[in-house]
Amino acid sequence: MGRVPLLDDMNLDKSVRQMIDEAEQLDADCFDVMHLTLDNGNELVVVAITGEYLDPVVTVLEAVRDLREAK
Repeated sequence: MGRVPLLDDMNLDKSVRQMIDEAEQLDADCFDVMHLTLDNGNELVVVAITGEYLDPVVTVLEAVRDLREAK
């Protein structure tokens, strides 16, 4: 039986609190990505990752942010 994703582009009304509550109930690590094109033409990427040791992931994401800010 598959699990319900934390991020679901079919349920855009899900709150951050609901995602946190669902993440608390997970019994396995999770990696979900939602990529949307906004009405104004910009894009939105939302990532939900759960696991025991995510410091390396955070380091990579912060480096990507720093590269974008340096433009």
